[in-house]
Amino acid sequence: MSARISTLDLNDGPVRGGKMAVLVGGLNWHWNKHTKWMLNLGVADPRTVTESGYVLIGQARFQVRY
Repeated sequence: MSARISTLDLNDGPVRGGKMAVLVGGLNWHWNKHTKWMLNLGVADPRTVTESGYVLIGQARFQVRY
């Protein structure tokens, strides 16, 4: 299992790019020493001066190492 919280601030002086917070949880399944399957699910909260909302994130990855 894994978890991550991250933030991003794109506001700098006159540039108002907004802010974002991201919360991600993940599962890792090691089939053997050469293969791994990963699943991450998360939610992001991007906010600008005029808009806000939520973004759902899903990612699956299969890794082979030889």
